[in-house]
Amino acid sequence: MLNTQLSIIKVGIADDQSIFRNGVISSLRPYSNIKIICEATSGKTLLEQLAQTSIDVLLLDMKMEDMDGIEICKTIKKLYPKIRVIGLSVYDHYYYISSMFEAGASSYLLKDIDIGEMVTAIQSVYKDGSYMTEKASIPLIKKLIDIKHPSVYYHVEHITPFKDYELDILKLIAKEYTTQEIANSMDLSRKTIENYRGIMLAKVGAKNTAGLITYAIKKGLIDL
Repeated sequence: MLNTQLSIIKVGIADDQSIFRNGVISSLRPYSNIKIICEATSGKTLLEQLAQTSIDVLLLDMKMEDMDGIEICKTIKKLYPKIRVIGLSVYDHYYYISSMFEAGASSYLLKDIDIGEMVTAIQSVYKDGSYMTEKASIPLIKKLIDIKHPSVYYHVEHITPFKDYELDILKLIAKEYTTQEIANSMDLSRKTIENYRGIMLAKVGAKNTAGLITYAIKKGLIDL
């Protein structure tokens, strides 16, 4: 059901690609708890609108013609620290993802994300302050492991709290499969996969998918 009893989330979107911007706005329209308050095609117009409009969450393109998304994010967080910024990009490289988070972003979404997960991201950053997708987690985890645990693969622990099907799910997450793709691959429902993931998080005390994958890598349960 699209209509929920959640508080209204005031959202702004800044993207110079009209097809993508309009597509997102149209796709979010059925969700009654999400209201698009402002839209901008440049960093300049975005800052002008934010001076007159109050929003909770901003969907911010990383690459716009007049201003770099990372610099815009820094400026917004300095002027309006309560706004939760979600970076939007076609790039899944470690540099871009880490730079957006360092600039103060609460989440980072690739532009090929399905609308369901975008809604989840918006609701999560509004409620909890942050959201990490599976696809954005993997490059960060790889870099973290390379820097802090260069010999992790030579000191593995093969004792695992996971069942075989849970390990299968972990391996697919590490391959950047979305929840729906995992469900399709295993002939299960999306809800079932989400339930399994929740159980797996509880088993190792992880807060999110990034923590779950980090645990699995350190224990030598999966390879990247």
